[in-house]
Amino acid sequence: MSSQLFLDIKGKALYIAKRSEVGMFYERWHIRSPARDGELVDVLLRNRGITREEFRQWWRGKSYSPFQMQDMEKAVSRVLKAVREGERIVLFGDYDADGITGTALLWEFLKGIGADVCYLLPHRVLDGYGIRPGGIKQAQRMGADLVITVDNGISSLEAARLAERLGIDLVITDHHLQEGPLPPAEAVVDPNRRDDDYPFKGLSGVGVAYKLALALVEALGRSFDPPLDLIALGTVADMVPLVDENWWMVRKGLKAIAATKRPGLQKLLEVTGNLNKVITVTTVGFHLGPRLNVAGRIYTPDMAFKLLVSRNSGEAARIARELNRLNEARQRMVERGLAEAEAIIEERNMLEERMLVLLGEDWHIGVVGLIAQKLVERYNRPVLVLTRAPEEGVLTGSARSVHGFPITDVLARLSDYLLTFGGHELAAGCSLQKEAFEPFRAGLLSAARELLPEEDLGPTLEVDCFVEPEEINPDTMKILKALEPFGHGYPPPMFAMRGCRVVDARPMGRGKHLRLYLEKRGYGMEAVGWGFGEEGWVPRRGDFVDVAFSLEEHSWRGRETIRLVLEDIRKSSRPEARSPKS
Repeated sequence: MSSQLFLDIKGKALYIAKRSEVGMFYERWHIRSPARDGELVDVLLRNRGITREEFRQWWRGKSYSPFQMQDMEKAVSRVLKAVREGERIVLFGDYDADGITGTALLWEFLKGIGADVCYLLPHRVLDGYGIRPGGIKQAQRMGADLVITVDNGISSLEAARLAERLGIDLVITDHHLQEGPLPPAEAVVDPNRRDDDYPFKGLSGVGVAYKLALALVEALGRSFDPPLDLIALGTVADMVPLVDENWWMVRKGLKAIAATKRPGLQKLLEVTGNLNKVITVTTVGFHLGPRLNVAGRIYTPDMAFKLLVSRNSGEAARIARELNRLNEARQRMVERGLAEAEAIIEERNMLEERMLVLLGEDWHIGVVGLIAQKLVERYNRPVLVLTRAPEEGVLTGSARSVHGFPITDVLARLSDYLLTFGGHELAAGCSLQKEAFEPFRAGLLSAARELLPEEDLGPTLEVDCFVEPEEINPDTMKILKALEPFGHGYPPPMFAMRGCRVVDARPMGRGKHLRLYLEKRGYGMEAVGWGFGEEGWVPRRGDFVDVAFSLEEHSWRGRETIRLVLEDIRKSSRPEARSPKS
């Protein structure tokens, strides 16, 4: 089989390697722009479906009026009535970082305009996801006249009907997809309700909460200094697309986190080793977000809420240390669950199927989604991980998916087996009676065979374009910095280079990692491969290789360099690669 270019189903060029070209981690490199027509910045934007003019609008702080959302005027009217008349407002958030930051944002804002406001955050195990009748009853005991949901509620028909019977008004703010009829409420503010024409559908829960605060500010004729630190935390942690309005809010929000005056955030930065450092999407996604999420995963989300709103440095330090300890415990739970899941997969030959459906009755509810995500990354196919729910005879779990298998649509097709379900195209949750497990599992596997071609199950690396060594320079880094921040839905640039000669290869970190010195056409390049030392084949001096990589600025002993961070490496198959003049 010779290497060739052909078009995939979206008309994009797909570079299929010879078997000898298969990389260390990926079977295919999908080169999105093999011809490199246009300047690098245009290639990168075009690969992400963005024009220069659209990006200029992002840069200028593109924002839509909150009143473009359905029911926003109704929501503002009801909230202002509660403020004027001294009614008790109860915020009902979600237990994840998005819901917690959104609840903190509205709690601080409403207090600032004189509202009588308190909050409720559900316990993942005891209360489950979203506002339920029990949550309405709890709000009633707190004296609620008005309940405002944050990051939940779009599917809460039963709770909304109970609130109606009890005479408690309900304003729903959410960003999840509307699956059924709208709940009866004073207002349902959700850009993803079916009849909503709001131009951007990718807001997070905290993003929608911010839009409500912005609408209230406009109605009051006041100025508003938005808490961009909270908005960036929730937006990145919830993995909504980092495009359009979200891009600007996160770009500004990362700087706000670095300069935060919140004792809780300062202490969280301190315990994660990020105090006085440049804050990036990676900082939030891998350091701060997981520690906010862990409170709701295996303990109580109130702890993370109190960290964010605390004005007491001592209290904040104590909570930050405890969240750090809980996160370490969470990591151990995931490692154990992952090892058990992989043993089940091997024992039952589950890789013969195009979807993995696993039941581990002793796995903690709070980590099944994380186990599912790691299995998707490892096996490149949709995964559903289930465990026992607190209710007798009920299973609950989380699914993570891949492109081409919209998991919420699939769950909707099988909803007769389910008690509850909801989520997004690539992530969802569900619950079912234990006796429904086998027919439900069979339905999922059948859907996977129908929707996922077997050849798509091999891991494919998305690469923007090929580059040459002379392009690894400060000007290219300036372009990349101007396009930051990158994140979900707006991935960081990935490049490839063919025919590099290995000048030197050195193990790092007790053999776990690999440092390479490469050369092509007289240009020398340093590359680092994290985890590459554990994968068997290690290139040797004199080998010719193709590399796929991102770029980073690296400082060592006062020396600033640009180095390649390897994503994959393979033996070079190009004939001209046999000469360093290639």
